[in-house]
Amino acid sequence: MGAALLNSLIYLVGVPATLWAAGALFYDAGRAKPLGMVLAILWIVAVAALFYFLAPPWKAFGVFAIAMTVLLSWWFSQKPSMHRDWDPNYARLPRIILDGDSVVIENLRNSEYHPDGQSTARFETRRYRISQLKGVDTLVLTFGVPTMSHPMFVFDFGADGRVCISIEVRYRVGQKYEVLPSIYRQQ
Repeated sequence: MGAALLNSLIYLVGVPATLWAAGALFYDAGRAKPLGMVLAILWIVAVAALFYFLAPPWKAFGVFAIAMTVLLSWWFSQKPSMHRDWDPNYARLPRIILDGDSVVIENLRNSEYHPDGQSTARFETRRYRISQLKGVDTLVLTFGVPTMSHPMFVFDFGADGRVCISIEVRYRVGQKYEVLPSIYRQQ
């Protein structure tokens, strides 16, 4: 009974990890091109062969765990590129400067969004005084799916104004939001 439980646990961990790793190879190593598909398929075939030919399963899982550690080390070592063809609304990253009671935010996005879906990118520099902070509101936008939401924080600095802070997808020109590539840090 113990061996069956251990085998079940190995497969419950191994199958999702194998599929995630295949996606990482497809999107991050192969750039979602044919090479990526070849790498993903080779990974799945290699893992299946490992578990088929190496017995007992816990030994195969040990080799698999080492391979996953190497793959995860590579994946987490990747650094994002700041030099891409960014959509104008996402072309600049904000910069925050703290100086005593003063907070200066450079490149604060304040774009104008038009009814036709187009936008005019605008960035501003704003100064706030921490001593003027009156409150913080939390907003959570949902997208019709219980597992997906977008939290935002609105800081009310009274007479200095308000600023909304959130973490967002940074789009390249012509790119639209997609769940799967986002899991692999492609947006």
